[in-house]
Order: sequence, then C-alpha cells, then structure tokens
Amino acid sequence: MPGLPLKPCKSPGCNGLVRSGFCPKCTSKGKAREIRPSSYQRGYNRKGWLVYRDVFLSRNPWCMDPYQIHNLREPASCVDHIASVKQAPERYWDTTNHQSLCQRCHSKKTAMEDGGFGRARKVGPMNDPKMLYFQRDRGE
Repeated sequence: MPGLPLKPCKSPGCNGLVRSGFCPKCTSKGKAREIRPSSYQRGYNRKGWLVYRDVFLSRNPWCMDPYQIHNLREPASCVDHIASVKQAPERYWDTTNHQSLCQRCHSKKTAMEDGGFGRARKVGPMNDPKMLYFQRDRGE
C-alpha cells in the first residue's frame, strides 16, 4: 500500500526496511522465521489460562500503571507476569506474580524486557529502574 511507512525487518540484527515482515535479503538467506514461539506454545491460548485471565481481570479491572503515564484510571486488558515465564517458569500460576495492565503498558514492558524496537534483551523486570511494582491487597 503506497504511503505507509516502512518498518524494520523482523530478523534480529537486520537494518532492512520493509512494509511488513522480513526483507528480501533475510528471506533469501533463510533467516525469515519467527523467533518467538506462538502464544499457544507459550501457554496463553489454552482454556485454563483464558478462563483465569477473565477472572483475574474481573477482580483487577484497572491498569496498575507501572510507568505512571495515565492521568485517569485506564481499564486493564492484559494479565502480565511480573517475573517473566522465561525467567521464573515455576511462577506461571502464582497469583502474586500477576498484575493487570492496559495494552500500552504491557507492550512497553514487553519491549523493554524482550529487547523490542532494537533494544538489547534484559535479564528481567527488576533491571528497569522506571518500572514500579505494586503489592495488591486482594482481601485474601
């Protein structure tokens, strides 16, 4: 589609610009493949998680706003693992390791931790001094 801005190639380390996906150079070299497993492979599209997510968001409907970017309360749309599943797989179902975030905050946190937008991958969320973590009182 003419007029749309070009985006960086999805291949790590490539500086090629494309409309979407991978550049021809990476495609021809066989580098054009998704590095990150699908959400199903990571456990998020399974019925158990989807039911849990709905219950968690109904009990915690507002974004925790860890970057303090919202002037008003923002509805949450994501259940985030504070310590990533990769970092602490044993805490996947640990409710104290979950927080409600809006899509904007979740995308920012994921990009900062997973090395999105050309950033280096970090070890975990505690490396980010701007990230605040809140203890929730759930009345339990």
